[in-house]
Amino acid sequence: MLHKSIRRELTEQSWLQVEKNDSNPRLKLKRLKDQSIRAINDLSLIARKLPEQTQTEIFDYEVLKRLIEAILNVNSDEHSDFAGSDPRRTYLGALLAEEGIKLCTRAYITQNRETPVLTDATVDQLNKTIKICNEIAYVMDLPGRTEVRDNLQYQFNWNRVPGPDENKFVKFIENIFGSIYENFKDDGISTYEIKKNEPAAYHVSLEELYDEYSATDEKLAAMSASQRRSEIILNVLHLDGSIIASYSLMLRFSTKAIKLECKAYGKTSQIDTTNLIVKQDYGNFYIYRRK
Repeated sequence: MLHKSIRRELTEQSWLQVEKNDSNPRLKLKRLKDQSIRAINDLSLIARKLPEQTQTEIFDYEVLKRLIEAILNVNSDEHSDFAGSDPRRTYLGALLAEEGIKLCTRAYITQNRETPVLTDATVDQLNKTIKICNEIAYVMDLPGRTEVRDNLQYQFNWNRVPGPDENKFVKFIENIFGSIYENFKDDGISTYEIKKNEPAAYHVSLEELYDEYSATDEKLAAMSASQRRSEIILNVLHLDGSIIASYSLMLRFSTKAIKLECKAYGKTSQIDTTNLIVKQDYGNFYIYRRK
């Protein structure tokens, strides 16, 4: 059985007992939190490993419907403004929408292979719906990001570059190096382009990694995470399409460390980035700068 105590302790009566009888309710709440996280991890393993028939008996539609509604606070008169004050639920809603739409899209394509024109149009609308849901979650979260807290000023969302946050990224670069146009107007600047490089951590199969390192799943995951990185490059382009200068900003996910370089006129300059802070929330990496 998966942590039978959770069901017992997560009843309203148990919460009342925490308030009345427990001399240290914080410790009990921490224990409940840890047990809940372990239970979720166990259920994730079950969903990946057990036969479909067994999963059907565990992940019952009505049971999960009640769970999802409780997590998202659906049909609750309390905290009716939760979306504005707690973007976590909005992001969870967008996540559920994205994964659900992806599943429905695969099923739709499988059943409609003989009507590719209609299928493409429908799939395009479904993908737009995913983007709209994610954008709503981002918009609900943004006001809290832009407020200056702990002497930190929000710069941009790493996951949205290239994309909607390109202008924020360009402003971030110009706040450090000055106007791109003013710096290179004498060199015949035409425009700029933004690219992102995210090399795979490993180029071999998991089986080869097991044989080479004799590692557990947890160790392999840690090794992979330690090598994961992402680099955003802003290239300043000449009228003839050649590159006049490049700004490179690299983020190493495991340490949240950032490296910033500028390459221009045959020289490379590395900028001190100790004043840049990376916060990871809702599957995104948010870049802040100390004021």
